[in-house]
Parts: sequence; structure tokens; C-alpha cells
Amino acid sequence: MEEIRPDADGVTLSINGKENVCVRYVVDVGGFRSSVADQMKLREGARAMQSFTRSIFTHMVGVKEYEDVIAATQETGSPTHIAQSTLHHLFDCGWLWIIPFDNHPHTTNPLCSVGLQLRIDKHGPAGDSEAEFRDFLAHHPSVARHFEGAARVREWTVAPRINYNSRETTGDRYCLLGHAAGFVDPLFSRGLANTFESINRLAPEILHAARLDRWQKEGFAAYEHYSLKVVETNDRLVANSYSAFKTFPLWNAWFRVWLSGSYIGVLRLRRILANYLESRDEEQLEAAFDTATYPGTLSVESHRFESLFDAASTAMEALEAGMAGEQETVDVLHRLFADARGHLPLDFSDFANHFISRSTHEFTASLLEWGQYGAGRP
Repeated sequence: MEEIRPDADGVTLSINGKENVCVRYVVDVGGFRSSVADQMKLREGARAMQSFTRSIFTHMVGVKEYEDVIAATQETGSPTHIAQSTLHHLFDCGWLWIIPFDNHPHTTNPLCSVGLQLRIDKHGPAGDSEAEFRDFLAHHPSVARHFEGAARVREWTVAPRINYNSRETTGDRYCLLGHAAGFVDPLFSRGLANTFESINRLAPEILHAARLDRWQKEGFAAYEHYSLKVVETNDRLVANSYSAFKTFPLWNAWFRVWLSGSYIGVLRLRRILANYLESRDEEQLEAAFDTATYPGTLSVESHRFESLFDAASTAMEALEAGMAGEQETVDVLHRLFADARGHLPLDFSDFANHFISRSTHEFTASLLEWGQYGAGRP
């Protein structure tokens, strides 16, 4: 798309310089290369981001499973087969993903996605990707055992910086959706869930605008507030996570902040779906999203969790700024969870428990009980 020209009557789209298409409204889902964000200069003047990371990634064959290279020498205690899903190796200010595409009995794809994510101020700018990856393996011999005999089957993709956001996400007759609005980091894989909720929030506003034939920016104010908050929340979550990678006690405490908010958000959606399946009331379904207390955050509506998230983030940011020590920060996080016990799903304040298995009956029952009776507590 070469040009976007919104006016009082609609939007004219110039495609390949040969064809003009006239529409009433444009939803841009173009990600980083968003045509609307580029032509309307929506990335200029955006809020400064905390996350400052880059990425290299590729596909390989012959990558060994975690259980074959790690569990062969030590007992993990994991209740599930770790190699059956995405695996993260964490290290100071960075992480490595290993995503096998052949982790199912009926799969025929031998490929494995491998990606190295690094904080730029710690590890420097991008250089020779292959040399950097081999250097990383040389400094992490336990991780290197995954790649003994592995072969790369495509070139490295290099992202010199992966974090970006937008000053605005709506305008007269256009809006940005999903990664067109902004992107932080693949850590926690929140993009798909955020995109689905963005569609749920935006679609009613578009239908309302269509009925009235009113496409001005102010009619999409609620969606813009939500979409900007999504990126801001993810940014704070990811930036503090990179800081927490330094040591296991720090990560063990901070990780539970994300885990708690994630489960609260999921259970809220589960409750919305259950209520809709029972009532089939579409207005009630739409209102469930419109009336969210904290749109764009992890929990969406939990006063208790959002207070914990802000306090925990502030503690991590003080550590990163050199205003607090590591043990002091860990102690703060432990106290926050102790104070919130009973207001969060399960007992995430049990720091000795390193595995949360979704397969047990007790786990499922406790989640459902909390989702039905505890999720609305302030």
C-alpha cells in the first residue's frame, strides 16, 4: 500500500500506484511495517520504552531435547515433559528460546525454532549472528549440549531492536490493531491473546460507528486507551523480567507476578465465556469488556493484583537503578505475596514450589473455585 488519504467522506488507498480503493474505515494490522503508522507518523513522539532488546532467530534440525541433555545428568522434578513445549533458557539480561515443531506423536515437521534475545545495553548491538550464537554456546556449555550435531537450515533473521510503540493508535477513519500499535518482546507470548481481545474491543466500536456513519477519532477513545495500555503493561513486565534474569531467587520471586496476573486474566475470560454460553446475551458479552476496571493490564479487573504489580515493578526498577540491593528486592516481593495470600489464585506465595502443573485435579479444581468465587474480590 503506497498511500492512505483519509478525508471527510472516506479513505482512499493507493495500491501499487495503479489502483485506488475507497473505504469507510481502515484497520491496520501490518505490525512493525504498518502503513498507517508510517504515513501518519504515529511512532514519532511515542512514550519512551523501558525495554531495550534485540533478537536473532532461525530454524534448525537435530536439536536435542531437554530431557536428553539436561535431565540425563540431574533430576529436574518437573511433573511434565519439558521438551514438549517452548523451552526458555534464562541468563543475565537475555534468554534463548527452543521451540520444537516435532513435539507431537503425529507431527512430520523436523524443524526447531531457535531464538536468542539480548538486552542491548548489556550485550551490545547486533553483529555476526552465527559468531555471536557460537560464542553464546561456548559460555553456556549446558545449553550447548542441545546443539551438538544440530544444523541451521535457513539464514539468521536479525532484529537490531524489537521494541516499538505508537503515540496514538486511532485517528479519523483509521486505527492500529495488534502489533501495528506496538511490540515489546516475544517473552511471555502475549501477542495472540492481546490481538484476540483487541478484536473483541474494537469490533463493537466499528459496528456502532457504521450504524451512525461516524468515524471520528473520539468514537474510538476506549479502544485507544486499551491498546496503548497493553503495550505499556507489556513493556514494564518485560523490562523488569530482563532485570530479574540475573539470579534464580530474584527470578523465582518476580516470575510469580506474571504468573498470578496471567491466571487472573485467563479466568476472567473464562467467566465471561461461561456467562455468555448460559445467557446468550450479546449485549452482556460486549459490556463485560467495556466495563473492565483496568483495560490493557494483566488482570484487567483485580484491584489487589494491580496494586501488587505496581509495587513489585517499582521494587524491580529501584534495583535496576541501583537504589536497592538484590536481597532487599527479593524480600519486598516475598512480602507482597504474603500480604496478597488468599486474594490470588492458588498459593503462588509458596516460593519453594517451582512447578505449577495444570494436569492435576487439585490444581484445576482450585482455579475454577477461585475463578467463580474469588476473582471479583478487591
